[in-house]
Amino acid sequence: MVNEVPMSLSKLSNLKEIDISNNDFIQFPSSIGSLPSLKILNAEDCEKLKSLPDSIGNLETLEELYLNNCAIKSLPDSFSNLKHLKVLKMYENKLSTIPQALSKITSLEEINISKNKIDDEIPVSLNDLPNLKKFEIEGNINIKGKTLTNKSLIYCSYLDYDDYESKTISLCKAKDMDCFQFFDDIIGNCPKEASTTTTTTNPKKESLEKIFLL
Repeated sequence: MVNEVPMSLSKLSNLKEIDISNNDFIQFPSSIGSLPSLKILNAEDCEKLKSLPDSIGNLETLEELYLNNCAIKSLPDSFSNLKHLKVLKMYENKLSTIPQALSKITSLEEINISKNKIDDEIPVSLNDLPNLKKFEIEGNINIKGKTLTNKSLIYCSYLDYDDYESKTISLCKAKDMDCFQFFDDIIGNCPKEASTTTTTTNPKKESLEKIFLL
């Protein structure tokens, strides 16, 4: 195991894949963003890794990012600059909210943010991801709002066994979709939005039957 990412990596301008998984470093150096050809970054099982540098957004060619079993609490705003990112796997981290930056990465095909600390509503804007095929968010504290309705989805998982047993579900099913998994069958359909339009009619003079002038 190593406790820091070698600075010399930033000099490898033709590097396309990095596997630095199962190490003890706490953070990436900012120079990680100086790899113009990088397509795959694997930092799984780096249990002390708590954050990503802003320079991560400079990896414009990055397509796959694996951060399972780390200790990351949030993503930097620059994350939305990863315009070619297709796969994001952050299983077992410490996210407390669903990163809004994900809604801006239209190339995303797979998102796995299961087993985090999320107590948050699913952003409606995730429905605008045209290429999203796989969405996994089970095993969090409390997922709220509506399930996704992306036509491109072929696999989605919102609940795991513990969620199923708790019977406390703050999520509702926006519409029937084939992508739901076994434990998702207890998610109820979202109630239809009640009309807030009320019609108030003033009585016509012709219909008046009594007038009291006291």
